[in-house]
Formats: sequence, C-alpha cells, structure tokens
Amino acid sequence: MIKKQIRKIVCLLLFLASVFSAASFAADLDSVTADQLKKIISSQPRKIYLLDIRESRQFKYDAITDSHNIELVNLPDKYKSLPKNKDIYVISGDGQLSRVAIYALKYLGCKNPIFNLEGGVAAWKKSFPTIMVVDGVEIENLTPLGLKKIIDSKIKFQLVDSRSKSSFKRGHIPRAKHLDYASVFSSSKKIGLDKNKLVVVYCSGISCRSAVKVAERLVKLGFKKVKVLIGGFPAWETAGYVVEK
Repeated sequence: MIKKQIRKIVCLLLFLASVFSAASFAADLDSVTADQLKKIISSQPRKIYLLDIRESRQFKYDAITDSHNIELVNLPDKYKSLPKNKDIYVISGDGQLSRVAIYALKYLGCKNPIFNLEGGVAAWKKSFPTIMVVDGVEIENLTPLGLKKIIDSKIKFQLVDSRSKSSFKRGHIPRAKHLDYASVFSSSKKIGLDKNKLVVVYCSGISCRSAVKVAERLVKLGFKKVKVLIGGFPAWETAGYVVEK
C-alpha cells in the first residue's frame, strides 16, 4: 500500500516536472557542475555514490564511469540498496528528472547528502567521456577532440570505419580502415586487427549503431581496448578536422 502511494507521488512529480520550468524544482536542491563533479570523483571516489536514474537502455551505452543505475520509477523499491555513508550524486539525461529523483529520495526518508548534476549526462559529455560496458570491458565514448588528441599523441592505435564502402570512399578520417559489421564475425586474423592495440570505431552519427555493434563484437572476440567516436564521422567533419578521400 505504501509503495503504491510512493509510486503515485513519483508519477505526480514527473507530471509536475513536465508542466513547470526547471526553476520550479530548483529550490532547496544542492547541485554541482560537470567540472565540479569530476574533481570530486578524482579527490574522494570512496566517499561518493553516482546514481543514474535514466532508463537502463540509455545507461547501458552512455554512462559515467563507476555510476550505478536505478531507474526513476524503481526508486521506491530499490532506494534501500543505496549506501548509508556516502554522498549521493544523482544523474539524469539533462539534469531535470534527477531533481524529481532527489525529491522522491527525500520523501522516502533518505538521509544522505544528495546533489544534482546540472545538465546531466549531456553536460558531462561536453568535457568528459562516457562509457558502456560489454562482458566486463569498458568501452569509452570518445569526443572528436578526444580522438584528435590520440592521433596527435602518436599512440599506436587502429581506427575502424564501420560505414558502407561507398560512404568510406566519399570521405573518411585519416588512418581509418574500412570494416563493416558483417566482417567482424570472422576471426581477428581475417579482420586484420591487433587485439593488443587500442581500437577506435566510428560510423555515420548518433542515429547509426554500427560502431557500437562492431565495438561490442570486438570485445567478445577478445579485444580489451576499444573506444567509440561519439557522433561518428559527421561529428569529426563538423569539428573541422582533416578528412581523407
């Protein structure tokens, strides 16, 4: 009975969040920016708990390292699993529903210091990478700038373009090798990649999932160092970096 009432309250808060502006939910909430949270993570990682309240499918492919996922609608059932002796930093997609989650946690009786990540994952990704985890291996989501730094650093790595051959021929990132999704179902010898070296994969952009699928497959084939370029080739081109034809 109590859980049903709490669920109704969470639903009401979700409704209010959709009706009122973010400012309506800002009162009495402690917030941190992405830069501030990054410093806190670096200086006191054992004293904090990163709680991501997005849907699990969003969290799976785009999470902050060492964060934990409890969907907002499941908080009434799972909030007791939260550690009692840590500061909790609540994360959502854009920093809005995390406000709702904080009010829900306080209503549920959570006594921890709780903070909202301003701008959510969207703000975090402007400065720092996110990850996805496949078979226990972290796959980092790189920004175009992150890839540019790897190229400029002279680190030995392998760059994979998972788009169609025609797209690859029209233009690709320098040093890239064309390797579509079907090809990675063969052995690592046939696909011509070194399992001991970093592999960065990219495709046609946010709506394209081939880079993620290729990265997942490479991990399953035994590759331990795999990254994916966020936004793919369009993001690289938009950033004004060199394109090869």
